[in-house]
Amino acid sequence: MSYSITTTTPRRNRAPREAAKPSPANGAQQATLIPVSTQRDPHLTTPTGKPRARAVGLKYRGTPGPHNAITDVPGVEVGYQTLIEDDNVRTGVTAIHPRGKDNPGDPLAAGFFSLNGNGEMTGVTWIEESGTMQGPIAITNTYAVGVAHAGIIAWMNQAHPELTDVWLLPVAAETWDGYLNDVNGHHVDEEHVVAALRIASSDQPDEGSVGGPFTSVRLARLALISSFMVCDEFTEKGRPPRS
Repeated sequence: MSYSITTTTPRRNRAPREAAKPSPANGAQQATLIPVSTQRDPHLTTPTGKPRARAVGLKYRGTPGPHNAITDVPGVEVGYQTLIEDDNVRTGVTAIHPRGKDNPGDPLAAGFFSLNGNGEMTGVTWIEESGTMQGPIAITNTYAVGVAHAGIIAWMNQAHPELTDVWLLPVAAETWDGYLNDVNGHHVDEEHVVAALRIASSDQPDEGSVGGPFTSVRLARLALISSFMVCDEFTEKGRPPRS
């Protein structure tokens, strides 16, 4: 809790000119401490203080969850590593644990949709065949999909070797960031992926120029979790509202 200070000057009683002037103590300004809440509203600002849509006056139907983010879905944890170097590296990796770090072996219903046919995501054959997936998800730049795939396996070998001894088919997806980033430089490595998976939490994730590839908004391209970006409401038929 912090405080702001307001000052007031007491009114002086009218008195004849010849009356004695009030002493400095009687006429001094009085200070009042007013408590000011420093609690951040996650619906209006990101964890780093950047304004969100509602903060600039955009109106949406329904009531969002506590964070209005993917982590409002019970069990979901998100982590990311952002790479900014010199004036030509602007990339990273975002990691998602649909069931949390402690329970990656629990399958969940999954599906995918190809928006324009010009993208890459591993594990989609099994998703299409079974309608399920399990384990973490990673999102990075187009040329680092293989690295993200390998990074998920590396983290699973460290954290849950009992699962990798049986079977694992990671889901790693991409978005092209070559317009902003030296995509040919191979700046994302397995350590970045493992770090993002390790630090993932259920806290409100940041938005904008973070993670991979340089924006968490790209999470919306994965239809594996249906309710994370638009947490406001669903239509009467169970489909997300148009946006």
